[in-house]
Amino acid sequence: MVFSEDVTLDKQILRTVGGLGWPGSQPGCVVIIAEEERIIAEPNKYERKILYHLLDEFENWDLDILIRTATDLSAKHNCQGIYARLTHQPGVDYLQTFNKLAMQEKRGFFYLQAAPHTHEEHLRLGAIEFHLNLIRRYLHPAQKRLVLGDTKLIGYLQDIPREVTLLKDLDCPAVAALGYALAHLVQTEGWDEQQAYLIQEHELRLMHGDD
Repeated sequence: MVFSEDVTLDKQILRTVGGLGWPGSQPGCVVIIAEEERIIAEPNKYERKILYHLLDEFENWDLDILIRTATDLSAKHNCQGIYARLTHQPGVDYLQTFNKLAMQEKRGFFYLQAAPHTHEEHLRLGAIEFHLNLIRRYLHPAQKRLVLGDTKLIGYLQDIPREVTLLKDLDCPAVAALGYALAHLVQTEGWDEQQAYLIQEHELRLMHGDD
């Protein structure tokens, strides 16, 4: 893209986060997305735009391989957190086993955080209609705020009928993973990072019963 010399474009990555979808009728999936800030300055115009870029993705049926890869991708991209549905008991139970083994082997623990709209009591267990609609809205030409590039996720999204009203995370873990990460970034856009860090630390203490 070419800009005139009167236009200043400044862009930077603000945050990177991940999403994890548990294996179900399709392989489990972890995705990493980045929140990018773009500033466009013209003589009579100043525009700040936030875009979301898919950086990485990985699918596997095996929970151990999935979690180990999620750990590696989180470190590679300096993620602030990986979000998942923490009411999926088989996955949470396995994560606890994984971390017990990590402690024995003196490796780092792997933490997941509760994804938005996954644990409220009024929601159906595993429902991801909210996340699917959010993805579709940010991919829409009127928004163009979610950038996927060349990915299998596009095929997964195209396979879901436009009129679908009931969709669960285990039906399409890759879409769930993308929706979890996107939902967190969208709902916390503009947050103070120190506030986000303190909330994350509090969630971890609650998970371990320290409070």
